[in-house]
Amino acid sequence: MTKNERRELDIARTLAAGNHLNMAARTIAIVHRSARSVKTQAAAIALIGELDLTNRVTMFNGCLAHVDDAPAVRS
Repeated sequence: MTKNERRELDIARTLAAGNHLNMAARTIAIVHRSARSVKTQAAAIALIGELDLTNRVTMFNGCLAHVDDAPAVRS
């Protein structure tokens, strides 16, 4: 995982702690879609579970996407 990917996941944790759950879910989804490795994708999915954001994201065309953004995501 790169420093930038780790920083973005930390930002998502901070957003979730501040009760900005939709923004946290979107941030994690962006990290998952742009991840450079499978380990980073796994870390993003694990963070979704850790922060209990599973109802705010979905897998769409093999990419993690916020439920409101899923139709717009193109792989």
